[in-house]
Amino acid sequence: MSTGRAERGTSLVELLICCGLLGLLMTGVLAVMVANNSYLRNSEARLDMQREALQSLRTLTRELTESDRYAVAVDTDSIVFASPRDMAASKITFDPRGRLQWHKYVCYYKDPNYNGTGQSVMARKVLGLATPATDVPPAPAVAVVRDNPSLTPRVLAHYIDSFTATITPAGPVELDVVVKMKHYGRTYGMEIKSKVFLRN
Repeated sequence: MSTGRAERGTSLVELLICCGLLGLLMTGVLAVMVANNSYLRNSEARLDMQREALQSLRTLTRELTESDRYAVAVDTDSIVFASPRDMAASKITFDPRGRLQWHKYVCYYKDPNYNGTGQSVMARKVLGLATPATDVPPAPAVAVVRDNPSLTPRVLAHYIDSFTATITPAGPVELDVVVKMKHYGRTYGMEIKSKVFLRN
């Protein structure tokens, strides 16, 4: 039965307009997804940088707290100190008379060109004493440990812009670490400060 009016389908012009609007919508959605991915990558990189810097400073603070102010020496971007923890199990030991034994020197330093890669890192080296000492061993010059090629460095953090350790006259050792990172054309940074009170 005829309805009295001609049934009409979608015209080519309407299809083109629909495709164009759909294309604009998809372009907007894609732009949002790309921006979100870039934000996530930047956030992950910043978090990794911050986590490494905080962990390295926490490790340094814990070890330095166990040292003695007469067994600490500092240099540009470096600090070395005596540690009472042994080389094998990293335990604090005492001699038969109950006196604390000192086993090693620990050095934290900034290496601006780690293994020739151009990366600036926070590294740690350990130099064992020939025999454990019961008297507090005076700290050697930083270069004795830091520049010793026979010692294998352990990398604790990347993107280190500066590292400063200052021995105050009658107070704690002040530590300052600055990290900076360039990621996808942007520069991110953070500064961490800490004060370490030594045993004596």
